[in-house]
Parts: sequence; C-alpha cells; structure tokens
Amino acid sequence: MSSRKKEKLIMNFGLSVEQLIEDVEGIVNRHRMNYIDAIVFYCDKNKFDVESLAALIPSSLRSKVEESARQTRMLKKQYYKITTLPI
Repeated sequence: MSSRKKEKLIMNFGLSVEQLIEDVEGIVNRHRMNYIDAIVFYCDKNKFDVESLAALIPSSLRSKVEESARQTRMLKKQYYKITTLPI
C-alpha cells in the first residue's frame, strides 16, 4: 500500500499508527487477550472496519499477530517455519 493511501486511511480513522499500537498493546495487557482478539475488540469498540484497519497495522504489530496465530495454531504449518522443538 502506498504511503499516500495510508495517510488517507489514517486521516479517515483519526488516529496515528503509534496510537493504534499503544491502544492494542493496552488491550492485550489489560484484558489478557491475544493480539488478534485485541484488534477485533478495538475495532468493535471504535466502530472501525477490521479490513480497512488492517492496512494500517505496522510490521512490528503484524509480527505479534502472526506469533499469536502460530501459538494458537490458527496458521497452517506450512505457512511458518517450525522454530521450537516438538514436545
């Protein structure tokens, strides 16, 4: 996504990427949710469309979402490298 489109989305939502990260991290810590649930909760609370907001999620937060999905086995095994030993 181009930076111009991101800027337009940021203006439409009325928030910055830094604020989004801070809010989602707060929800994760306060409500003990995983990152996926926290983002959906944030969108529901603020009446944002999850699909549109997904374009604003920076790579640092995306990696946490991916890790959360991997831990809860929401991703197919072929999608990620196995980095932990099987127990």
